[in-house]
Formats: sequence, structure tokens, C-alpha cells
Amino acid sequence: MDFLFYTHESKLYGLTIFVSIVAFQIVYVFVQWLIEHRRDYLFYIAYLSFVIVFGLSQYDKYLNFYPFSEIAEKNYEYIKLSVPLFCILLYFRFMREFLNLKHRRPDINAMVKKLEFFLIAYTLLSLFFIWLSLDIVVWQRIFNVVAIITITAGLFIIINFLKKSIPLDRFAMTGASLIAVGSIFDIVLNFLEFRGFDIPFDIHLPLMVCVIGELTTFTLGLAYKTQLVENEKLFVEKKFLTEKSEKQQLQLDILKLRNNLSRELHDDIGAQLSLARMLMSKARVDGNERVVDQSMQLLEESINKLRSVTNELENSTLQNEGFQKATEKLLNTIMEFQPIHCNFYTKGVEKRLHLDVEYHLFRITQELINNTLKYAHASIISIIVLGDRDKFYFIYEDNGLGFDIKGNGRGKGLNNILQRVEELGAKTEFITQPGVGMRCEFKIDYEHSMQKA
Repeated sequence: MDFLFYTHESKLYGLTIFVSIVAFQIVYVFVQWLIEHRRDYLFYIAYLSFVIVFGLSQYDKYLNFYPFSEIAEKNYEYIKLSVPLFCILLYFRFMREFLNLKHRRPDINAMVKKLEFFLIAYTLLSLFFIWLSLDIVVWQRIFNVVAIITITAGLFIIINFLKKSIPLDRFAMTGASLIAVGSIFDIVLNFLEFRGFDIPFDIHLPLMVCVIGELTTFTLGLAYKTQLVENEKLFVEKKFLTEKSEKQQLQLDILKLRNNLSRELHDDIGAQLSLARMLMSKARVDGNERVVDQSMQLLEESINKLRSVTNELENSTLQNEGFQKATEKLLNTIMEFQPIHCNFYTKGVEKRLHLDVEYHLFRITQELINNTLKYAHASIISIIVLGDRDKFYFIYEDNGLGFDIKGNGRGKGLNNILQRVEELGAKTEFITQPGVGMRCEFKIDYEHSMQKA
């Protein structure tokens, strides 16, 4: 096998290999485009397609079979002297999109755009050359000048880009460097052959090797970039899970601190106040009833306030029996003192949720009920809690006055609800308007909210 592709048979064999490799790359990039829908991949597919056209045009005298035998020689000459630079135009357009030069390197992006306009002007001018039937020798000289200008400008752009770039971008620019080097070899070897020098190998072989090398760098670069993206994705996910775990631990630590504070208030200050009340009661028996009565009243108020604070901090029903029991107790207390009927329906929630999740749910419920009692003048409150294998659903409704959620803005209570739901990793939906009541609903990831046994 002649790997220098010098003979007639080996040239066709080499061309077949080259076209097959490029066609396979087109299929590969097209599949990537179907997956990611990136516009730069379309420019790359167009570039590869014209590379095949250019490759076939260079061996037109060996392709004396249909449909190539039906193509006029004049058209082959046009392809040879126009398509190479058009390929470079498409490749630079692809690189401009692929490297996001518009936002990352606007200076380089401006240079590439000027080079693109220059190549577009030459491509359009080539059509004018055909119409004028310009002498092919003159056209060849114009092509060589334009090619030299293009390659020089391309190398200048590449060098400037490499001065300030990350390793992945430098790897991607390797393909552009190979295209430039291959083009230089092709022009030089064409010139030498035209001058009568005997070249012991196919003069287009270096360019084809460089094109295949560029295809390899693109494939490897794409795989490398995909690997970097996946690693970054795994890092972000791991960081998110770590932060979430730390946040849950912090919330549990806060709850423990609240419990300790509640215990200290109850056991220490509460005991002292109770002892003081007993001593004051004894003093009242001995005299000074007016002072003792005033002191007793102050002590009684302090004890009541302390009891209220400790109950609020500890909320033993919520911790010991869970969100459902605490909500039932809350609703029963409300119905005992308020002229309102409360419905509470649960289904599919058989296990406890995480303590911090139950705490947020209970505070959300308290805030919603508080808003209903203060502003809605409702006669019915309904709370529905549903659980399935994947999600935990919370629905709150009242038949009150409702409100214009856009017109009224967000009060502190509403903002607290939205913030707590957001901390649960969910999104709240309020359905309300003046005169038709209010409905609040959201869903959270049930599995990740489960209390571990």
C-alpha cells in the first residue's frame, strides 16, 4: 500500500479514506447537535461538508464516473479556488461560537469577524470572476494572495488568543493551528508543483493529515469538555448536599438550643418565681397585704409569660408526636376560643418527617391561621395533608374575604411563609382574589423529608 498516495490507485484509496473519516465525523457531530442543540455544531457540520466538496474537487481528474463526470471543468476550478477559503470562513465562525468569543474575548471576536467579512467578500467576488470568465492563471494568483492574507491573519488571531486563554481553550485552538499549517503546506506544495518540482507524495496529503488531526482534536476536546462539565456538576451537587446537610444540622442545633433554653427557664427562673410567690403568700398572712398583693400580681404575670415563652420554645407536642398531632391540638384550641370551624384531613402520611421540616410546616400553618383570623373573617378553615411515594402535599384553604395578592403587596407574614416554603425546597402557589377566599398549596420531596428511624 502506498501511504504517500503518489500513484493513481492510491490517490483514490486515500481520498476514500479521507471522505469516510470526515463523513463519520459529520454523523458524530450531528448526533451531538441532536442532543445539545448548539448552533456552533451546525457551523462545524457545514465546514466538514465543504471539506468533502473541496477534497473531491482536488481529484476531479480521477473521478471520471457518474455524477462527477457530468460536472463541467469550469465548476471544478471555481470549487478549487473558492471553497478552501469558504471552509476557513465556516471554521472560524464555528470557533467564534464554540469559544464564546463575543463575551469572553470581544477583541479577538472583532478580529475574527473582520476576517469573516474579508472571506465573504472574496467568495462573492469569485462568482463575479466566473461571470467575467477571468483567466484561470490570474484567478490562481488572486487566490494565492487572499489565502496568504487569510493564513497570516489567522495565525495572528491564534497567537493573540493563546496569550490569554485557559488550557481547554488552548487545546481547542490546536485544531485551528493545524488547519493553518496544513493550508500553508498545501499552498507551498502547489506552487512548487506548478514550478515543475517533482513532489514524491500527494501534494494535498499534509493538508488532509492536518484536517484529520483537527477532527481528532475536536473529538478529544469535546470529550474532555464533557468530562470537565460532569466533574463540575458532581462537585456542585456534592457541595449542595453538604450545604443542605449542614443547614439541617444547624436547624437541629437551633432546636436543641431552644429546648435547652426552655428547660433552663423552666427549671431555674420558673422555680425561683414559684418560690417567691409562696414566700409572698406567707408574708400576706403576716401583714402588708397591699404591697404583697401587688407583688403577687406581678409575679403571677411573670409566671404566665414565662410559661407562654417556654411552651412556644419547646412545643413538646410537635417534637414528641409530630406535625399532625400539633396541628390538631392547635386547631382544637382555636375552635375553643374562636367562632370558626376547622377541618384537618390527612392521608398517606404514615411516618414522621424530619424535625426541621415539621417545624417549618407548623410555623407556616400558624402564620396562615393567624392571617385568616386577623384579616379574612372566615367561618371555615381547611387543611389537607397528603403523602405518596414521592411527594408531600400541603393545602390550606379558608372561605374568607380573600385579597389581591398583587395589589396588596407582601406583608411580613406572607414573606415569612414564602421564605419557609423556599427553605423546604418548594414553591408556594397562592390562589385568591377579593371575595372568594384564599388557597395556599405547595409540595415537597417526601422521601428526602422522611425522619430516619
